[in-house]
Amino acid sequence: MAIRQTVIRKHGFFGTTGRILIEYILTPAIFFALTYALLYAGLVFQWPLWLIALGTLFLGALCYRSIAGIHQQFFTRS
Repeated sequence: MAIRQTVIRKHGFFGTTGRILIEYILTPAIFFALTYALLYAGLVFQWPLWLIALGTLFLGALCYRSIAGIHQQFFTRS
């Protein structure tokens, strides 16, 4: 158990591979999927372009905050 605690303390809960997976692959994939859904809904319901752009900016900010929160919670050393 002491070895596991040392590994978690040194590399974070998920380790380097988990960090790369979450920060650089999974979260951007979710962001692009939500952006695509927003654009599709904007085309179907004929929303104005500024509303779609504002929604995309909001999703980008949300994605950035989620990455920062995930990083702070799981990858900072105690």
